[in-house]
Amino acid sequence: MMIEKIRLSSKAQKLYAIWITSILLGFYAYQQPLNCLLDKIRQAGIISISFGSVKENYHTVLQAIIPTLLIWLMALIVWGILFGLGMNRGKKYAELLFEWLAENERYVEILFYVGMWIEMVWASLYYATFHMPLATILVFIAMQCFAFRIVLTEHSRIEWIWIAILVTIGVACELYTTRGFVLRAVLLIVASKGIDLKKVMKCYLVVNAAACIIIIAASALGIAGTWIEIDAYRAIDEVQNRYIWGFNSPNTTHYVLIRLALVAMYIWWDRLRPWHVAGIFIINYVLYMLTDSRTGFMVGAVSCILAVFFLYFKKIREWKIWYYLAMVLIIGLAVFSLHFLHWNFYEYDTLHTCPMYVYRINDMLVGRIHQALKFTQNIEISPIGTRQSGVYCDMGYIKFFLQEGFLIYFIYIWAACKLLLWQHKTKDYAGYIIVVTISLRMFMESSFVPFVFQNVLLLLLLGNWNKLITPLKERG
Repeated sequence: MMIEKIRLSSKAQKLYAIWITSILLGFYAYQQPLNCLLDKIRQAGIISISFGSVKENYHTVLQAIIPTLLIWLMALIVWGILFGLGMNRGKKYAELLFEWLAENERYVEILFYVGMWIEMVWASLYYATFHMPLATILVFIAMQCFAFRIVLTEHSRIEWIWIAILVTIGVACELYTTRGFVLRAVLLIVASKGIDLKKVMKCYLVVNAAACIIIIAASALGIAGTWIEIDAYRAIDEVQNRYIWGFNSPNTTHYVLIRLALVAMYIWWDRLRPWHVAGIFIINYVLYMLTDSRTGFMVGAVSCILAVFFLYFKKIREWKIWYYLAMVLIIGLAVFSLHFLHWNFYEYDTLHTCPMYVYRINDMLVGRIHQALKFTQNIEISPIGTRQSGVYCDMGYIKFFLQEGFLIYFIYIWAACKLLLWQHKTKDYAGYIIVVTISLRMFMESSFVPFVFQNVLLLLLLGNWNKLITPLKERG
């Protein structure tokens, strides 16, 4: 049965949709002072924002809110003037500003890539000691590009429903937590319908390789960043020199560089040969010797083992059991991580109030469970994240659950499992490798940071997200 299509039936409707989108995102861009207001109120110890608490602290409230009101007033005046000019010329306001966009499909396509490059460059420098200038303004431009492409792209009824749900969740998360990651991620992924994923991956590879060269060179020349950590903390009573090459930790150094190999493997999977896999493994081992990153080595080693399996065990690689096992792995790691939150393990004690396996796993993970429980014991649990500025925790599933909320957490797990089923239908072996290795790493490290382009698993949703919400059909 054909899925009913919802179209913007006329140019006027397209222009109106762009106009409304522009106004809404315009107000979003100016709401940062309100975030400052919320932060100041929270810093003053006011837990709930009520009329009484605002009245009691009216000096703080006025100081924070007046700049916002003035900016909004100026924005309304500008929009009003432009609207008047459009009417006086016999044209609608939206037509005056956006006619060129609604009439040209090529420009609509370009919008996605403009926004993508902004987000990609910002994310590629996240682990460096220097960051992209004018990041807030540029990210707003990226969001505007994604939103315009969404309203100008044809979607089915079910797709529009999902877009409405996801955008609503994103806006709620932004207003509650004052962090825009979920909304930015939703706009980026939803705007990618019809985009060539391999083209995005090639852009990703180029941008991140260039960023790595810049970060490493800046560190080597003494411009920015640290080249090596002398006597770096490794475990209890254990220190070791570990190369860092300008990134924020040796683990990050290893992961960021091996991640480039994962992306390259995805792009050129059909050309992958045994010596390529051997080369990746050797590079992975050399990085391990320099950074002493066990998690980074695990990602590289598992990637190579799975690559050999899917390349040379052709008779059994099609078995669906491998994809179900990957789903069990993801759900198991996600649930197992959260169950540690039950234990009162905030300090190294001699009473052994936790089961012995908790201590043993904690030792295997170099104190990560202790760190997670020590620094997250007062974090609120909510469906749309915490209002605190961040969650200090290495364990990725715990950090994701607390920082972004359990609603987003469950959507992420569901998307990963649906993605695995889609990969089975499309014989996407390289994508399977990425999902498994990134999911393994998230048990120990925070792969999920405030950028879609830092979690390669999420990149696989670009151009394909709409396929996950429709019944999967056998590939012909």
